[in-house]
This record gives sequence, C-alpha cells and structure tokens, in this order.
Amino acid sequence: MAPRRSAAAGGQSGVPTPTTATAVGHGLRAHLVALVAAALLPAFAVGAIAVWAAVGSYRQAFDDRLEGTARALASAVATEIDAHVIALSTLAASRGFDPGGDVQSVHRPAREVADALGTRIFVVAPDLGLVLHTSLPPGTPSSEQPPRESGEVARRAFESGRPAVGDLLHGTVTGRAVAPVYVPVVREGRVVQGAMPSHDLIFGEVAGGVSDRVRAVAALCEGAKFAARASESVVGDMWQKWVGLAALAGMNCLMRGAVGDFLAAPGGREAALALLAECRAAAAAAGHPPRPEFVEFAAGLLTREGSTQTASMLRDIEGGGPTKGEHVLGDLAERAERMGVPTPVLRLARCHVAAYEARREREWAAR
Repeated sequence: MAPRRSAAAGGQSGVPTPTTATAVGHGLRAHLVALVAAALLPAFAVGAIAVWAAVGSYRQAFDDRLEGTARALASAVATEIDAHVIALSTLAASRGFDPGGDVQSVHRPAREVADALGTRIFVVAPDLGLVLHTSLPPGTPSSEQPPRESGEVARRAFESGRPAVGDLLHGTVTGRAVAPVYVPVVREGRVVQGAMPSHDLIFGEVAGGVSDRVRAVAALCEGAKFAARASESVVGDMWQKWVGLAALAGMNCLMRGAVGDFLAAPGGREAALALLAECRAAAAAAGHPPRPEFVEFAAGLLTREGSTQTASMLRDIEGGGPTKGEHVLGDLAERAERMGVPTPVLRLARCHVAAYEARREREWAAR
C-alpha cells in the first residue's frame, strides 16, 4: 500500500495548522489591545484634563502668592517712605526756615530726627545748593549738589509744593545707596527749601537689647554702601512708626483729603488729634508707648494748616488700586479691641477703606 498523505499537508482538514493558529492569535490580541485602548483613552483624557487643571491651579496659586508678596513688599516700602515724609514734614515747620531765620539752627533737631530714623537728612536751596547736611558739622561750606537723578526729584518737589520720591541712587556725600524723598519747606505759599533723608537699615532683637548676633550683623554691615543702625528697642520703633502712619493715613482716607483739607473742615483738628490719641493708647496698652518727642511732631504734622501732606494709602484709593488698609488700620483696630482700648475714629477709618476695597472688588468682578 502506498503511504497515506497527511490531510494536514493537503490543507483540506478543519484542524488549524500552526500558521492559522498564529494568525488567529494575532487578530485576537489586536482586538484586545483595541478594546483596552478604547477603555483607557477616556481615562487618559480625564487624567490629562486633571493634570492640566492641577497645573493651572498651581500656576494660579503661585501667581497669587507672588502678587501677595509683591503687595507686602510694596506696603513695607510705602510705610517706610511715609515715616520719613512725616518726620521731614514736621522738621520743615521749624522756625529756622522762616524768613530771616537761622537755617543752621535746624541742624540739631534735624540730627535728632535723623538719629531716630537711623538715616541722614540734608536741605537744599531752590538752586539745589547744599544748605545743611546732618553728616557734616553745622555751617560747613559745601559746593556739593544732589546727583542729577536726585536733583530731578528735588525740582519736582519745588515745582509742585508736594513730597516727591525718586529711585535708588548713589549719595555724593555719604557714598551710600539712597532713595531720595524730598519734602518741600513752604513759607507764605512758596517753597523755600527742600529736605531729604537717606534710607538706612535699622535692625535689632525682638526681645530688645543688643545681642551677639545683632553685633555680628552690625559688623557685617560695616563698610557696606548703606548706613546700618542697631536698635535696642526695634519693636518699639516699629510701634511708633505704626502710630504715626495709622493716624495720618486714617485721617487722609476717612476725609479723602490732605492734612490742610481736613483741618479746614469743621471738627477736622479735633478728629485728627482724637485718632492720634487712640493710636497712642493702643500702642501704650501693648507695652510700647511712643516717645514724647515723636508724639509732639506727629501732632504738629496733623495740625499744620495748609499742609498738602497725604499718606500713600490715600493715593492708592485715588488711583483705584489696592490698599494696605487692613495691615495698617484693621490690624491696629483689632489689637486695640482685644486689649479693651476704645478706638471709634480708627474703626470708622478702617470701615471707610474696607468699603472702598469691597466696591473695588465688586466692580472688578463685573468687568
């Protein structure tokens, strides 16, 4: 008999050959992969959307934190500038600047104010000639003039009769970095002098006193391009600045006007002194009463007839921008309330600024 041929060899049988099985396996796997992919694609899409949303959320949170930091820094800078403007405005009322007065007699009080602020103060004439500098002995002749950039700021103060602030520059007398803040000396409606402080660094222990690390910081600052002063009561210095700023900003914003404007209104003087007294009482209750000489010049600033002095908080409102009302007025009002100190004028000023902020947010949201 002839040997039988395998049916498989002829391909006529229904039994799958190895080639056929492989093809079927590949097709099944392809379908399975397609099914799995079809099931996973929506999940991938949802995941991608979730990741995109998370990235957007983190980005927004970062932007919000960055904006918050920028606002805090701007607030700190504005507070520092306001403190110097307040001090210089009070100094500008000195009798030594009166017609026929002895300008050099202002050197001693100017030096005291400069020491209290940890800065330097100089006075320039309308031609920008240096009249007085607290880093030089009284009456020292000098042909120095402010740097060109600072001179432009001085001219703005002379022309407008209002304080003017400039950018950071190099001081020609002290050799330090300064941010010029000029306050005009006005007599009979005319600017006769201009005063400017140099911004310096004040530091100290929150607990008070001068520690080894404060001395170490002072040593590190020696030879730096700025003046550094270690304070034995830095918290008291900050409270004192807070009192003056809250009183000025509170009245400016509550009355929507400069010092001379609210003094021209009935009851303006009494309201200003009442607000100053409330701020002083809050500081005293916290254990940091302002020094008598500070209270004297703060009261003088708030009661100077015809003054165009305003705090930056009012300028923020007039410019439609955010304010530091809660940082300056709100925080102080809440601390006073916790200590049982009545502050009706301060709370009203806070309410005024808070109402402005609420309206601003509402109008922005409607855009």
